[in-house]
Amino acid sequence: MSVTIRPYRRGGWEVDIRVVTPDGTREFRVRKRAPVSSRSAAARWAEGRERVLFERLMKPPQDNAPPKEVPTLREFVSRFLDGHPRANRQKPSGIAAKEMILRVHLVPALGHKRLDAIKSEDVQHLKGRPEHEGGEDGQQHPDGAQRAAEEGGGLGRDRSHAVHDHAVAGAEDVDVVL
Repeated sequence: MSVTIRPYRRGGWEVDIRVVTPDGTREFRVRKRAPVSSRSAAARWAEGRERVLFERLMKPPQDNAPPKEVPTLREFVSRFLDGHPRANRQKPSGIAAKEMILRVHLVPALGHKRLDAIKSEDVQHLKGRPEHEGGEDGQQHPDGAQRAAEEGGGLGRDRSHAVHDHAVAGAEDVDVVL
């Protein structure tokens, strides 16, 4: 183990800390500008940092945390409705519309998937699903699922709130948002 202190180019001191295990099998080196201004304070800071690095080298942190349980869309729907539209005191018609869109379109199509497994590709597939070819006037109208996804029927919002609420760890962002 060694600590070398040298002047830093733009003022201050650079510390070069090299830590080696007693058996010589592992080594770690850090070169960094000291966050203090005097040479003696930089030496004290470097020695403290050296102790921390040596402890980390001898006992690397163990990641024994169990993986977080991620709910499916079907399981998350009630939590979403209670925690967001109702908690934000949205109009009853808005809450009813979200419930209907979730119940009729999103849960049947994606309810079995875990929230972290729903990707943008799934949303695009849902929007492109041909349920209705045309309306009474013969023009193309987006089907309910596409309208739900485009108007923010809840899927993107579910995912974004699930990520925000830490229900989904490392989830990919979805383009559709309320």
